[in-house]
Amino acid sequence: MPQLKWLATKLLLRPEIAGITLLAFGNGAPDIFTAMAGIDGAGEFDLVLGEMLGASNFISTVVLACVLLCAKNDDGDGAGGARASSIAVDRDAFVRDIVAYLVACATIFAIAVGGSVHLYEALALRGLYVAYVAVVVTLSNRADRRAAAERAIDAANVPVFAPPPPSSRAAPLL
Repeated sequence: MPQLKWLATKLLLRPEIAGITLLAFGNGAPDIFTAMAGIDGAGEFDLVLGEMLGASNFISTVVLACVLLCAKNDDGDGAGGARASSIAVDRDAFVRDIVAYLVACATIFAIAVGGSVHLYEALALRGLYVAYVAVVVTLSNRADRRAAAERAIDAANVPVFAPPPPSSRAAPLL
């Protein structure tokens, strides 16, 4: 997605931050406007809630499966490659995102069980998203600092002058 990369570069956003903010908004904006129209025009909150949860379930299962099935191995030359037989997943990021998703679903379930949505509950849902973004930014910054520290340690361990290996030394003269 060249437009997302361009915008993320202009805003100095790391790819994971651009994904959870810009890309998420781009994908979610039509749902926001559809939901607002559904509630304002017909007052069909049950229909809107079902649509949002159904769309979320569809994206989490069918769309993700299609993306994984179409994924190709990238050998770094930019030309793609053969279909991937397996996809490497960043375990920590995957667990983080699944936990955030489950917390959001549990919160929506708790609100729905109550039978009505109050302003503080709607604000709590927005707060969950803000907290999720904050966690991703914090963990991303921590990973960047850790990688920089490891590079500095590796650079400090490189000898400036290394003696030649023993096998290349000339035999002593008699």
